[in-house]
Amino acid sequence: MISFFKTPSRTYRLEVDRFVCNKFGIAEFFTNCFCENDLGDCRKVLDVGCGVGPLAFFLADQFGCTVVGAEINGDACKCFRKNVDILNLSDRVSLVEGDFSMSGWNAPDAMFDLIVSNPPIDDNVPDDIIQKYSGCSYEHPGSSEFMYVTNSWHDDQGKDLLDYLFLFAEKHLKINGRIAIAYCSIAGATEKTVSNRGAFYDFTVRRMINGAITMKSIGAETCNPSYVNAYYVVLQREK
Repeated sequence: MISFFKTPSRTYRLEVDRFVCNKFGIAEFFTNCFCENDLGDCRKVLDVGCGVGPLAFFLADQFGCTVVGAEINGDACKCFRKNVDILNLSDRVSLVEGDFSMSGWNAPDAMFDLIVSNPPIDDNVPDDIIQKYSGCSYEHPGSSEFMYVTNSWHDDQGKDLLDYLFLFAEKHLKINGRIAIAYCSIAGATEKTVSNRGAFYDFTVRRMINGAITMKSIGAETCNPSYVNAYYVVLQREK
């Protein structure tokens, strides 16, 4: 199936799957913010949780970046590869399938100017739920286990994808490199969620933009109100 991904200067037709993200509202918010507020070099980029590839294709196609997408969902990876071929971006876009934090990264290929992500952030997951789903996977599409991994995943110590992103960046982001993250408040995240987490790992906020996106744009059109808060945060590694 096809879904449309709209950026300020181009609309992409992307192959998607019913069990991966096919509503690109947060990614589109990212592109609007990035085009107006980019802060520098982005020759080598890592897209964490790349899904079917919207941010990777945007950066490779419109900014000439070399982008590595990292994705653990096999269905999303299949769509990503199809989209790479359709968009003829195989010379600039590659894919790491699996847990990006556990993959065998080798320098200098594993040093990035920019790390991007539009991760699910859920700071309201009770500890008993975290323990219940510890070790779960994507093997049961449509199940509560699948939904947890997709939207609320934490390891058994309480760290989520955002923590692992910063931990990875400590080793693989170049000095003065940046992290750019877009997210929304649908699961309880606030304006300070990413900046506070970044500060814990000694990353400094360089840009913060608040906005709003429609619930429909993220596949939650039955929810009220019809809009949700969206945030774009750029952080920098300085040591």
